[in-house]
Amino acid sequence: MRKDWEENKPTILHSYHMGCYGAFPAVRAAAGHLAYLRDEGRNPQSIQIVHNEICSLHLDAYTHTPEQFVVQSLFADGHMRYRISSPESKTYGDALGLLAIKEDLIPNSEELMVWTPHPWGFAMSLSRLVPEAISQNIRKFVVELIAMSGLRLDEVLKHGWFAIHPGGPKIIDLVQQQLELQDEQIRHSRKILFERGNMSSVTVPHIWQSMLEDGIEDGKIIVSLAFGPGLTVYGSVMKGLKA
Repeated sequence: MRKDWEENKPTILHSYHMGCYGAFPAVRAAAGHLAYLRDEGRNPQSIQIVHNEICSLHLDAYTHTPEQFVVQSLFADGHMRYRISSPESKTYGDALGLLAIKEDLIPNSEELMVWTPHPWGFAMSLSRLVPEAISQNIRKFVVELIAMSGLRLDEVLKHGWFAIHPGGPKIIDLVQQQLELQDEQIRHSRKILFERGNMSSVTVPHIWQSMLEDGIEDGKIIVSLAFGPGLTVYGSVMKGLKA
């Protein structure tokens, strides 16, 4: 084995079973690994994150309960690849700079979203109380998240863009109400839901891409929120970076 190949061979980290918030721990792990490699003096240009969500493989099309009709019509397949780069890197065009990232569990919510293994895949149980549980806890979570970023809460809520994982239209509506956001601040979330549906962990990265394609201004604040089994709330604060 050639020594130079051994020293530069790619390291692959597989991450599963996090559901719709999966992009956030992926970004956190990639950013941490990038910092570790830089501290080791290896100075990599970037780390790539690849999402492959084939939700249709997990569902049983022969189950015709009302709950499963909702689950089967809600989720879509999706894919995405993007890079986590060091702050000084200017080689990849416009980007989003990570300022803060946070996760939390909603108390007494472990039965609201459940995946059960079966021979044909995973059966999902999704309670109608999920949007209400998110609504009751989201403002406190966002207040703490923005405080971690060092930004002013009122400025972010008034002028920031919000990438809200569209678990469904009702979740976007309730988060908008709780945070008192304008339609313009959440339009990218609605756009991706309309065009692509709920692609699980791939959805928020597609919202980020939509924002970048829209011509994001330098320093624009992006608050991202996603929800998954637990019931888990995951969020991040980013800012627009012009090339």
